Amino acid sequence: MGEPTWGGDEPRSADDGGPEPSDADVEASWAEMTARLGPLWSADEAQTPASFESAIPAATAPAPPAPAPAPQVEGTVGGPRDYGVEEEADEGYVPPEPEPIDASDPISTMAWAAAVGGPLLTIVCLVLWSDAPRALYIGTLVASVLGWVTLMWRMPRDRSGSDGDGAVV
Repeated sequence: MGEPTWGGDEPRSADDGGPEPSDADVEASWAEMTARLGPLWSADEAQTPASFESAIPAATAPAPPAPAPAPQVEGTVGGPRDYGVEEEADEGYVPPEPEPIDASDPISTMAWAAAVGGPLLTIVCLVLWSDAPRALYIGTLVASVLGWVTLMWRMPRDRSGSDGDGAVV
């Protein structure tokens, strides 16, 4: 009783493999469902197919002429479209010349190499050379620690007054 019917008298369930509904049954069920929907719009909003075609502009219709500019009366302000922007010559963006690359401070360069290179060398030795001597591991550890200590020691200790509230790069 609670099972769906397909236009016929026999109920259909997914597991019994019952007969498929005929096209006439499907059409009848569809007509019944659409009849229950009722009108989709009110009668005063209904449009006929001819009114739909008239709402679509024809591709061959000529474009309407451009409106004439409104005359300016002295002492009045024009509307938002009553002015023209004068075109300026666009020279484009020309970036400034980059500063020359100097030789960096050798102590900072060595400190960075030791701070980063020590752990990297340790990892490479652990992966590729498992029989590495203990002195190599101790040396990379000492180099890394000394590199980080040197970098921290060379950092500025206070902010200068000319930096303002922003970050110092």
